[in-house]
Amino acid sequence: MKTIFILFTQYKVWFARFLSIIRHHNYSHVALALDDDRNCFYSFNIKGFCCETPEKYKRHGVTKSILYEVKVKDESYNKIREKIYETAENRNRMKYSFWGIALCLLRIPFHKKNQYFCSEFVADLLKKSKTIMLRKRSSLYLPEHLRMELEHHLGIRKLVNVV
Repeated sequence: MKTIFILFTQYKVWFARFLSIIRHHNYSHVALALDDDRNCFYSFNIKGFCCETPEKYKRHGVTKSILYEVKVKDESYNKIREKIYETAENRNRMKYSFWGIALCLLRIPFHKKNQYFCSEFVADLLKKSKTIMLRKRSSLYLPEHLRMELEHHLGIRKLVNVV
């Protein structure tokens, strides 16, 4: 068994406040780390695929966070790691999915090759690795939706305000 970490954060930026107001969401961003290395959380932001660090979260005004520790089978872990490394190798082609996030807000599934928004990317990793059987398409998960679904799974450890 291996461990992955899923970090949900809330920023002070306008889009995070927008989601908080219209959707009553507590968290506006999500990223995933492998093993015990919590110095690099993989995700997508408006610049594309990225490795985020705790220092970056502090610099960019994270107001709160919650971390989930998930034990996964070696096979699932390897699939997640391979997808992350493949995405990193193709970083120059990977883009943030502005259309995806807009259509997700309207509950319309949409995925364009080489484009993700943060929660779609993490949901896709969890789904394709068979770590957690998610009920919806990856493109229909905003960070708060994904967090609420994780809350219903046994064996997931939650740590609050880690950043």
